[in-house]
Amino acid sequence: MILNSPRTRLQRRLVVLLVTLAALVATATPGSATVLIFDGSTFPSEPDPGVGDPLEGAKVDQGYGDRVTGSPDLYGNFLEGAGWTPNVVAEYGPIVGTDWPVMWRFDFGDLVNVIYMPEITTNTLTVTLIADPGYNVQLYGFDLGGWPDSDYTINSVTVTQMAGVEDEFFRQDDVLVYGASDPFHTSFGFEPLQGQILRITIDSSNLGAASENIGIDNISFGQILVPEPSTFALATLGILGVMAYARRKDTVLGRDLSKSQGLTAPDGPR
Repeated sequence: MILNSPRTRLQRRLVVLLVTLAALVATATPGSATVLIFDGSTFPSEPDPGVGDPLEGAKVDQGYGDRVTGSPDLYGNFLEGAGWTPNVVAEYGPIVGTDWPVMWRFDFGDLVNVIYMPEITTNTLTVTLIADPGYNVQLYGFDLGGWPDSDYTINSVTVTQMAGVEDEFFRQDDVLVYGASDPFHTSFGFEPLQGQILRITIDSSNLGAASENIGIDNISFGQILVPEPSTFALATLGILGVMAYARRKDTVLGRDLSKSQGLTAPDGPR
């Protein structure tokens, strides 16, 4: 066997390029995940007057869920998926003047610790996840519940990619949000949805004053490193080039081998 033949060297180069491309793809797989559970958060805002629990009715701190590297952090507790999300920040809205979503502990079905948007400001609730340049957010899912342990049908739930041209990745209309009936909350799960800026929008405007009775919890998201397109292009071109060269080399080697066999083959019957 010839261990250093031209074909063997080409095969080695092709293997190296394939391994390189596989490594690049691997960097784009989910490496981390955080679950926002709104538990034990140090919401600094004043609660609604007359509320017994000092955290019930307090605004969610806009720093909760930002660049999470462990639990707890300055803003509260989280659940960890396959790591954390140091390159993602979270925003809770809409922000209307000095108002934005607030926290409540119980009675949104079987969910414990949720955020909701007070009806006095708007009839929608948004959570926006923003990744640093060079990263994407991956949204895995979230839960909704109805207060006080009640079922509601709301206008819609959407997830939109907000970076550049807006693109609605997910939409469900006439969503039944459980609070009184089994399973006592409504879950959304994705495979996941991916983009640099993802916005969850809960539209409960059809409920009027009761729109604030829809809460969100257990927002699960991750981050992935996005390789530069030029890196993939160069690796792919390299593989194609080696394959083309190997194909030409095989043709030449085959032709030379045929000639050699023709010269050395014994004469057949005449």
